[in-house]
Amino acid sequence: MERPLVSFCLLFYNHRRWFGAALEAAFAQTYRPLEIVISDDASTDGSPELIQDYVAAHAPPDVTVIFNRNEKNLGILANWLKTASLSHGELIIMAGGDDISLSERTEKIVSAWLADGKRAVVISHAGYRIDSKGRSLGPLPAPSTKQPLGALMAWRRDCYTAFPPEPVSPRCVEDVPFAKRALMLGGDELVIPDRLVKYRLGSGLTSTLHHHRTPVIKSWRLLLSGLDQAEYDLAAIADSLLPERVEAFRKAFARERVFAENHLTLVESPSFRARWRALRKERMMGYWNSRVFMYAYLLPRRIGDWVLDTITRLNQLRRRLLR
Repeated sequence: MERPLVSFCLLFYNHRRWFGAALEAAFAQTYRPLEIVISDDASTDGSPELIQDYVAAHAPPDVTVIFNRNEKNLGILANWLKTASLSHGELIIMAGGDDISLSERTEKIVSAWLADGKRAVVISHAGYRIDSKGRSLGPLPAPSTKQPLGALMAWRRDCYTAFPPEPVSPRCVEDVPFAKRALMLGGDELVIPDRLVKYRLGSGLTSTLHHHRTPVIKSWRLLLSGLDQAEYDLAAIADSLLPERVEAFRKAFARERVFAENHLTLVESPSFRARWRALRKERMMGYWNSRVFMYAYLLPRRIGDWVLDTITRLNQLRRRLLR
């Protein structure tokens, strides 16, 4: 079978501290034919010039490298869509500017995709957690369309081309709306057990490594923005889907929105009564996570944060010891 062109896409924003490791990993990919698409979202730390110099000095001669620098900051999803628009591959692999992809990442993703007859719309794989200094924090399970993590996923090209090129929620994360797009397209979902990325915690969206509440609030607000984008995408392709599928997606998105809004109330409302109602509603909806975490949200903010942060730190220590 002919080997398809693959686009390995790197997204940078103020990643001066880590860009070299990310680029070195991208240039070490063993798969060919390969293009590497780099998009810097108007960084202010001087890294774009350093990235260009690194590319000029180290880019493999048999790989096409495309470099884009946005004149103004677009936001995560808008920058990702801009990057996808510059790519040409049948398969688009995402890489964060602070993460490290193992050299066989692209090769293993493509092998699994070809073995599936290119039916898979999304391919996911496992990874490793590392901290801001590159120290191991333990294994990271493979994501899925239900719990996406874009840095450990690859997308068939029609996840971009079948939908509007302009985002309605430019600053949301890319993985939620793209996971919804994969579901709408109805193709296979492949999961590779191999650990192929070192995913960095303590930078970017995960900058509050040992603080529980802040990233939780951030992630749920981003989920709501992702649902805005998913509903917009669904409306754009509704005519190409069966009416019952469209209605099923609308109901599913609505349920997720209710849960996200309720969970935010549980996490950040100053009213104990409102938090208690949110906790009961969450249990009634069947979305029940850790009992300790749930009840910690009912405590006064300062005490609750101490409990939550202590548990978070202990979990990080446990993962490091089990690595």
